[in-house]
Amino acid sequence: MTTYALNLKRVSQRFGRTMALDEVCLSHVEGRILGLIGLAGAGRTTLMHLLAGLDKPTSGAVEVLGDSPFAPSLRFRIHLALDPGLFDPSASVAATLRQIARLKGDSRRTSLSTAADMLNELGLTEVAARPVHSLTASLQFLLSAGTALIGEPGLILLDGTFDVIERTDANTLHTALRARAAQRQTIVVAGENLSALGDLCDDVALLCGGKLFGKATPKMLCGSVRGLLNKYVAPSSTVSLPEGNGITARETDSGRELLVDHKAADGVVEWLQENDAELVDPTFEEACRWILSHPDAMVSRSKLWGHEGGARPVTD
Repeated sequence: MTTYALNLKRVSQRFGRTMALDEVCLSHVEGRILGLIGLAGAGRTTLMHLLAGLDKPTSGAVEVLGDSPFAPSLRFRIHLALDPGLFDPSASVAATLRQIARLKGDSRRTSLSTAADMLNELGLTEVAARPVHSLTASLQFLLSAGTALIGEPGLILLDGTFDVIERTDANTLHTALRARAAQRQTIVVAGENLSALGDLCDDVALLCGGKLFGKATPKMLCGSVRGLLNKYVAPSSTVSLPEGNGITARETDSGRELLVDHKAADGVVEWLQENDAELVDPTFEEACRWILSHPDAMVSRSKLWGHEGGARPVTD
């Protein structure tokens, strides 16, 4: 039997005249990592706050781990990574983790081992004695993510974490989150670092102007743009690369690449004929950026998306 960690039914959130979320329907199976992706103002953070129980929707229902986010039984099961700005800047990294462990119910003795385990898991042992304010922004956000991993969360929420942390720290956190998902904990990650989220997430939900455009696996998302956004890879040659409206060209170590909007296909016919070009799927990042910039063009492809819980493509 499928167990859903999240179930949002026609959820809307209005702030004055601004509709931050517009009848969002979304469900997500437990033990999987979900990415919330969208351009600035898409409603990612608003949705994260609703999942965390920091706000109530204007209309609709939010269910988390089988109950309302405000249910007393979920008090210690929904873990939102804290903003690093909320930490005591003069406290050490180790002391910060111990304090969070105590707040989540650890005894003084147990908090020492909890903090030590988290320092080791996130590779923060060498900076354990340093004050938080002395850390790089990347390490501060890695520490922030660590606060969400302490305890026994059913739901872990990270908003913007991967937009800040550097690649090495991101890889460390990636491993830690994968271990939690293997333990049937559910993770929701929101942000704009599409490359990092594409590598991490089992599923991604795209938000556009407060509406849920759709939900799919990263692989399905990349394939959904076939015929609308075409990517060609060719070995290096002396033939100049076409470039213009709807066509993006770049040199790579192995050859040349063209990203071509379907409306600009006629502009690359000659180049394709003169080069041994191979048609490949765009990267996750390329596909996401194109979809979010051309939501109206994707409506006809809605059948390629997994619209759990009634998710639907946005229309202009």
